[in-house]
Amino acid sequence: MATGTITWLGDVEHTLAAAGSDGKLALIEISQAPRCAGCVRLEAEVYPDDRVAKLLGDHFVTARLLRSDHPRESERFNIMWTPTLLMLEPDGTERHRVVGFLPVEDFIAQLELGLAKTAFGRGNFAGAQHAFQAIVDRYPSTDAAPEAVYWAGVSGYKPNRERSFLKQAADTLRQTYPQSDWAKKGSVWL
Repeated sequence: MATGTITWLGDVEHTLAAAGSDGKLALIEISQAPRCAGCVRLEAEVYPDDRVAKLLGDHFVTARLLRSDHPRESERFNIMWTPTLLMLEPDGTERHRVVGFLPVEDFIAQLELGLAKTAFGRGNFAGAQHAFQAIVDRYPSTDAAPEAVYWAGVSGYKPNRERSFLKQAADTLRQTYPQSDWAKKGSVWL
């Protein structure tokens, strides 16, 4: 079934296999539409956006599962609320999770955060650092930005254990996002 230019598959295993053959991640949306207001708003406001459709098409094989029709998958992925979007490696490793509705800019920032976390998880620290920094630069007012600052610092630190990256991240978090949980987490680097 297609929404705009997004093609949704209907099962997890087929989606993971297709992601593996296409060299992409799987994005699994667990929905409870039409009873879920967040699911309905994603469908009406977020998925029709060309930027969202392009990002999904370029990097993900997508599937949509109705939670009530897929209790095993809901249990497998510990789905506690809908919508839940899972960004998974083809082997099923979860790289990022988004729970609840987000407007377009925040949604795109979360997709990009998932891609950056994937680069990090694969050990591509330079690519991850660049991707995290790009999120901060493009989406500074989203909740993804302070998390991206934190992980950009960790990505810079990982290859050579260069602590200056951690301190720089902590300084940025303290100055720009002082009320965020990420500033509290980064405070140990000061």
